[in-house]
Amino acid sequence: EIEVIKSIFNRFSIPTSQTPEDADISRTPSKTNLPDLYLYRDSWRETLALLPLKAPLRFYYVTSPYGWRTNKKTGVRRFHHGIDLAGTWRSELYPAADGIVSFAGVEGGFGNVVRVQHSHGVETVYAHLSSIAVSKGDYVTHDITIGKMGNTGNSDGMHLHYEIRINGKSIDPALIFKIGHQIGVLGDVP
Repeated sequence: EIEVIKSIFNRFSIPTSQTPEDADISRTPSKTNLPDLYLYRDSWRETLALLPLKAPLRFYYVTSPYGWRTNKKTGVRRFHHGIDLAGTWRSELYPAADGIVSFAGVEGGFGNVVRVQHSHGVETVYAHLSSIAVSKGDYVTHDITIGKMGNTGNSDGMHLHYEIRINGKSIDPALIFKIGHQIGVLGDVP
């Protein structure tokens, strides 16, 4: 399980400088070292839980995936660094993992935006919000509403533009959602 968690960090190039100290897990478990092995495994599970593995809203569907797309209004083809999620009218949004709000306000074509800085150089971005419920510097957890889905900025309908960035580089949130979903369904690391 520890090796699978490490492979998740490696797959997304998430720096592992803040991870549990290595332990000797190559030896055969015995009554004397088994508790230490469980504690080591649990520390890796806690490290994994710091990543934004779940969607920022409960009910949603993807209206525009990550990747290249053509703008409906301008006809210009550009790379879409996040995914667009539609849901119920003005759905409440929650941070995908605990973190600190690094920005809360209006940001150009994104309209109302909240950015949350998480552990390991991971940032999540929530754009086109109808309202913002947090301020820069707030510590937020998975049960705190950060805002509501909206239609602000250059938006063509009510939705959430959601990004995950690792050290400034965007990744496809759908890949992270898949891992989070597998953990939620299986109760264990996939």
